[in-house]
Amino acid sequence: TMAPNLKFYLSLSLSLCLSLSLCILGVCSGVLISQWPTSVTERVGASVKIQCYQNETDHDYIYWYRQTPTRGFQLMTYYNRLSKQLTPEDGFNKTEYEVTEPQNKLVVLRIVSVKPEDMARYFCAAS
Repeated sequence: TMAPNLKFYLSLSLSLCLSLSLCILGVCSGVLISQWPTSVTERVGASVKIQCYQNETDHDYIYWYRQTPTRGFQLMTYYNRLSKQLTPEDGFNKTEYEVTEPQNKLVVLRIVSVKPEDMARYFCAAS
């Protein structure tokens, strides 16, 4: 039997500053975040890569969020570009995700083995 396909919905792009306290103080810089692909259809068990590009190199943290109809908007994990360390949030297993930085300003999230509960919108952000 064939495994059912899953549809991933990825945001087209984001332009934001994550540090709310800095924005309140009026020193928020305009970081442009682009991510691709915009959508992915893949079978259960396959791996999926989501690329996140930021236009500035002075932001050391990349955050990955996912949004589902049942659980809402959740921080999944964040990546420290200096230490190359991935830190998952509660409920997210570090072995299910990998993050690489193949070139400066580009960070890639890989979902190692897609499960039905991975069907969601994914967002990246930098600070």
